[in-house]
Amino acid sequence: MILITYITLKNTTIITKQEVLDNKEFYINEIKSWKVFIYPTDTVLGIGCDILFDESVERIFQLKHRENKPLLVIIPELEWIDKNCNVSEKNKEFIAEKLPGAYSFIVELKDSATVNQRVTNNSNTLWIRIPDNWFAEIIAETDNPFISTSVNISGQPSCLKIEDIPEEILSWVDYVIQSDDEFLWRSSRLIDMTTDEMKVLRQ
Repeated sequence: MILITYITLKNTTIITKQEVLDNKEFYINEIKSWKVFIYPTDTVLGIGCDILFDESVERIFQLKHRENKPLLVIIPELEWIDKNCNVSEKNKEFIAEKLPGAYSFIVELKDSATVNQRVTNNSNTLWIRIPDNWFAEIIAETDNPFISTSVNISGQPSCLKIEDIPEEILSWVDYVIQSDDEFLWRSSRLIDMTTDEMKVLRQ
């Protein structure tokens, strides 16, 4: 039997990093279902879900008031790129040098149907990253990419603390993970890798 200490805000359960680690299989199963999480990364707080669940992906768009724009995802491992993306060997080496870390990359998918088309904004490219933190290791065990967009209403600054999260977002996610992880307090650097010539789109 799993004992979990929590506070309920409407549909939301607030949990600690230690609770996730102590009950890892339970939370991996929750990730593999339709649950939406607010969680720490190495840069800022993220909001996300498994990309296979259309309704949960759509809920994130609605919570953020986000119009059509691609969503960043955490991939489970670097090998996922080999299986699913067209990336030159030179660019693969560069990505491997930077991940895990505070970098994000735009890569070309071998098959655009690999992920929810809402995530890619109906394109054949995907925005990927692997944060340098413990939650990314949890995602690795699910074997699926996981949404990793910032916690904010679209067009507003990213939330850096749980107490800064708008009630309309906080109250309608399934889990919020409290953690003492250190952040960089800025978004990851975004680099377009869809051609041999890399383009830095966000410093």
